[in-house]
Amino acid sequence: QAITFANPGTRNFGTTPTLTATSDSALAVTLTSSTSGVCTISGGGVLAFVSTGTCSINANQAGNSTTLAAPQVTVSFTVAAVAAGAPTIGAAAMASVTSATVAFTAPTSNGGATITSYTATSTPGSVTATLNQSGSGTFTVTGLTTGTTYTFTVTATNVVGASAASGASGSVTPQVYALGGTGPGGGLIFLISGGTTYEMAPKTWSGAGTPDATATWCDGLTDVSAATGMDVGTGAANTAAMAASSACSSNAAAAVLAYAPSGSSAGEWFLPSRVEMNAMCNYSRNPTTPAAPSVSCAGTVQNSTFAAGTYGFPNGTFWTSSQANPSAAWNPGFSDGVGYNQDKNVALQIRPIRAF
Repeated sequence: QAITFANPGTRNFGTTPTLTATSDSALAVTLTSSTSGVCTISGGGVLAFVSTGTCSINANQAGNSTTLAAPQVTVSFTVAAVAAGAPTIGAAAMASVTSATVAFTAPTSNGGATITSYTATSTPGSVTATLNQSGSGTFTVTGLTTGTTYTFTVTATNVVGASAASGASGSVTPQVYALGGTGPGGGLIFLISGGTTYEMAPKTWSGAGTPDATATWCDGLTDVSAATGMDVGTGAANTAAMAASSACSSNAAAAVLAYAPSGSSAGEWFLPSRVEMNAMCNYSRNPTTPAAPSVSCAGTVQNSTFAAGTYGFPNGTFWTSSQANPSAAWNPGFSDGVGYNQDKNVALQIRPIRAF
């Protein structure tokens, strides 16, 4: 007996063609793959491509009591790469007055070839950003126009070229942020300093209808030497240092780093440094023209309208992220504006802030 088995020619990765072989004896032919790293084949002859390369399929007919086995026939063909699947779009959010962040998830199929880059494209304007990586990630798209509303799509590129575009993101509108306005994370803008804008969370941030959460700074014994920054711009690094310490990681730092209201993500909020907290205090005293962050807030009274509002501070002290000494950290009081340092293992109020 002899087997007839046609070579299917080059096939594209991601397709599932069916191969058929016949014997002139009319006995059933068995198909098997000798290149399982490239392709597999089912009992019904349906191919599945594992990777690109050369796929080799063997056709055999073992014969029976009256018919001798047929000589094996092998066909080999190329499995070619194709463009990757479309990525899945994620959240888009404002990063600054002229930039936005755009998250995406890698496609389930890379087309049989490694994805080397992703491109985000805006509508309108076709402003683009590129990430040279194979997996999921987040773009920062710069060069946007303030006041224009944008959506974004993402494509993946492999050796074949660009994929189809993802679906469109939600819309974002870059805007100029002003003192007293609302930040992209939904917080109150209390400070604009050195080109960076700071927003504070509302007092109900830890749960609807509840006041500011309380937490300990640490265990009272652990020296977090990397969390000693006092000035504006040091709170985020202080908080990261707290979180990196195994003794402090489940305390105040963990609570604020987990905060992720609409328009922001977990890890973006942090405990203010001592001077950043002082700026919050000065704003609460005079929201119209707050004193500079370096001006002491001591001895003044919180503005009554502000105190009764969404962002008002209850009396009592609040943790900053600034360590005062190995066993204590700074915690100013909003009843008198005085800066204190307290043992780290005492539970005090905490209020997250965010910089953008």
